[in-house]
Amino acid sequence: MPWLGAVPEHWAIERLKSSMSNVIQQTAERQGSDLYIALKHVESWTGRLRQAGSDVSFDSQVKRFWSGDVLFGKLRPYLAKVTRPTSDGVCVGEFLVLRPRVSNATAPYVEQLLRLKPIIDAINSSTFGAKMPRADWQFVGGMAVTLPPLPEQAAIVRFLDHADRRIRRYIRAKQKLIKLLNEQKQAIIHRAVTRGVDPNVRLKPSGVEWLRDVPEHWQVRKLRQCGSSAGGMTPSMEIRRFWDGAIPWVTPKDMKRAAIGDSSVKVTDAAIQETSLRLIDPPAILMVVRGMILARRVPIAWTTAPVTINQDMKALKPAQGVNAEFLARSLDSAQEAFVPLIDEAGHARAVPP
Repeated sequence: MPWLGAVPEHWAIERLKSSMSNVIQQTAERQGSDLYIALKHVESWTGRLRQAGSDVSFDSQVKRFWSGDVLFGKLRPYLAKVTRPTSDGVCVGEFLVLRPRVSNATAPYVEQLLRLKPIIDAINSSTFGAKMPRADWQFVGGMAVTLPPLPEQAAIVRFLDHADRRIRRYIRAKQKLIKLLNEQKQAIIHRAVTRGVDPNVRLKPSGVEWLRDVPEHWQVRKLRQCGSSAGGMTPSMEIRRFWDGAIPWVTPKDMKRAAIGDSSVKVTDAAIQETSLRLIDPPAILMVVRGMILARRVPIAWTTAPVTINQDMKALKPAQGVNAEFLARSLDSAQEAFVPLIDEAGHARAVPP
């Protein structure tokens, strides 16, 4: 095994099929509280099961597995869908159901082994089918694998389980800290864009419910008075000369940063010259005005380069004397003000004031 290099000399190296059987026990029925597992129920690279249940019905044949069997997802194996359920059940046919056939291999060890990236990469390189690549048992079963003595297999699994629990605990703690820091960041931004940075500044009523008091020397304007707006569109996808150019074409999926200067999809000069798509010079404020993401929040950003946008976006070109970044941060801090403006009929849609 070139990818593995040297291994302890007392470890055995055998074909996977010598130690694991590919069990094909098809059925059209579930028994009692049988677990049902589809590919979507298995988390990639961890094997954790999610939303797997016993209340799912199915019309086609499925495979039966026993508690402790190793399920390997053969469809798109690069997703590393490998799991070992702790109760009996049935699974979709896109799983290989593997069960130890000799006493020198344990299912927990083989589960960890099959999740190794070099093994996943090797299996993925053997797939057939362009759109729905699948692995074949003949190749998977023919792979050479390492088999330490049983006590070492058990020790390796215990070590990896302990490391996994510890790392997941660290990840949860970091995620909690990140959430708290983001909340603190938003509070700081909201305070700065609504009160300024002088804690002793004199305030006046803004006349806006969500904004409340503001520094008395600040102006309060309607958004439409802060600049001019522009919409976007999607050039015909069938006309290839419109696409794969150098000009950013921003869509809601690109609105993951506060400052936007690029996009995942780009258009050409021909798209601007031959359609109603218009180039928006920086600085400008971009806002998502249509899409299901509006049920959670309204993504807002400012631009750092010339861009174009699609029909789910609006751009606001700031008027003279209006700072684009300040206005974008002000709008982003006012998410609660957008709630009554969201039209949830059909696809959610925001109507800027």
